[in-house]
Amino acid sequence: MKVGEISYTNFLPIFHGVNRVKLEREHGISFVKGVPAVLNKKMKEKQLDVSGMSLYAYLENEEQYELISPFCVGSDGGVGSITLFSKFPLRSLDHKRVAVTNTSATSVGLLKIILKTFFQFENAFTVSDPCLPTMMKHHDAALLIGDDAIKHRKDTNYYQYDLGSLWKEQTGLPMVFAVLAKQKNVNIPPVLVQEMEQSLAACYKDSFHRLINEIEDASLDRLFWENYFQNALSYELTPRHVESINLYKTFAAFPTKQEKM
Repeated sequence: MKVGEISYTNFLPIFHGVNRVKLEREHGISFVKGVPAVLNKKMKEKQLDVSGMSLYAYLENEEQYELISPFCVGSDGGVGSITLFSKFPLRSLDHKRVAVTNTSATSVGLLKIILKTFFQFENAFTVSDPCLPTMMKHHDAALLIGDDAIKHRKDTNYYQYDLGSLWKEQTGLPMVFAVLAKQKNVNIPPVLVQEMEQSLAACYKDSFHRLINEIEDASLDRLFWENYFQNALSYELTPRHVESINLYKTFAAFPTKQEKM
């Protein structure tokens, strides 16, 4: 069994304490790390049995997968790592050029919902590698996610807008950015779910201190990381999170199974 592990820091708690050696030796479970776009593709092509996935990629082929509860990566308001950097105030972005990261589809879809559905803006979008200086050379705004967004959080050259906050303001719901899913025909060894649950519980028990100590720039801004894990992020797929997923699905207008055929 091959398990995809999202390489962004926000996904760390689910796999941080997992005993990979034991799982591989006793259960034949191996782990593949990658950014969401890469893991999404591998899941679609059935190269992975289980994986963290962008919500968008999960919904695109929902009939192929099953969610593994109670895991997700979400936020009930500002998240701190899904950020629109802009040369202009948000309300002035109508008809502006926007560069979007090529590393995940969920946040790109969310940005389009916010600009088009919530604000009735018309924008031209360009998919780009996640490099802020390059993206802003020829665009008015740029969307970065995960660690790429976090490292520019102190950049004062641009307005910054947190997409988790904008979604909560408009819908009153938390936002789900990533889910844990499996191929429908795959049976997961219970020990894998137990290991992930224990990993997440251990992180909460020590207030994420051990995990934060392993992050490269934690010593430079420890308060940010403590707030990020303990307050900004949520990892439990609650009924409100499911409601949010369904609303996102409606706004994003995914084709039905019949339409795909």
